[in-house]
Amino acid sequence: MTSKPACRRLLRKRRNDLSAHYRQWAATAAAEHVSALPGWETVRRVAVYWANDGELDPAGIISHCRQHERELYLPRLTADKQLLFGRWRADQDLLPNHLGIPEPEDDKPLIASELDVVFLPLVGWHRDGTRLGMGVATMTAAWLSPADPCVWAWAMIVRKWRRRTGMPGTWPWIS
Repeated sequence: MTSKPACRRLLRKRRNDLSAHYRQWAATAAAEHVSALPGWETVRRVAVYWANDGELDPAGIISHCRQHERELYLPRLTADKQLLFGRWRADQDLLPNHLGIPEPEDDKPLIASELDVVFLPLVGWHRDGTRLGMGVATMTAAWLSPADPCVWAWAMIVRKWRRRTGMPGTWPWIS
C-alpha cells in the first residue's frame, strides 16, 4: 500500500497539473451540486476555506451563501493549534495568520459542532478511507465526535456527481 505522504505528493502534483479552466469548471459543478442538495435550504452556518495550492475554489458556494443570507465562517488556527471558526462578514477585512492564510477577526469564534456544514479542503482520499489533507492534521483533529456537523469534502461531492451523471474523465486528486 502506498504511504500517505507518497499519496499526498502524487495527488498534489496531479491537482496542480490541472488547467485553470478545468479547476473553474470543477468548482462551479461542485457549487451547483451543493446548492441543490436536499436540506441545503435550512443550513444557516457554513464554514468554508481559503483555497490555496490548487484546492477546489469554494467561491461559488461562498457567493450562494451570501445571496441567501447564510453566515459564513473561515477556519482560525490558534497559537496552541486549536481549530476554531471565525465569522466572515462580506465587508470584513481578513488578516493573514502565521501561515499566510487569511482569517477573520472574531472575538467569539465557534467550534466545529456549532456549525451546520463545514467544507474541508483536501488533497484526496487514501485507500484506507482517511482524508488526506496537507499533512498537518489540524482540520481532521477538529472533529471530535459524531455529533459534529455534516462535513462535506469537495472532492467527494464532485466524485459522486460524476458517477451519478456519467460524466467522462477522471479526477486526479482522488486516489
